[in-house]
Amino acid sequence: MSVLDLLLARLLLAAAGSLLAGCAVWGIATLCRRCLPGLSLQRSFWLVAQLAVTAVFAAMLLPPAERLRVVPVIDMDEHPARRADPGAERAANDFRNVMRVLK
Repeated sequence: MSVLDLLLARLLLAAAGSLLAGCAVWGIATLCRRCLPGLSLQRSFWLVAQLAVTAVFAAMLLPPAERLRVVPVIDMDEHPARRADPGAERAANDFRNVMRVLK
């Protein structure tokens, strides 16, 4: 994927998120208009709703943070036993030699 494709995909994701946020704000506003008719006449309520949708759009455009990973990064060596205990390899070789003799 090119840089333009990634940018367009992020923009599409932000647009979808703001659409969902707009639908949620619209539903809450409809419920508030039925329960509190005086609230629907105030301009600040509608401005806060528009700010919420804009904030969701801007937040979805931000790059993902590395510290918010769900899966931790795990680095594994090929032979952790050799690094942890150098005598463990010698003991394993002694055990193999004893088993060869017993056969």
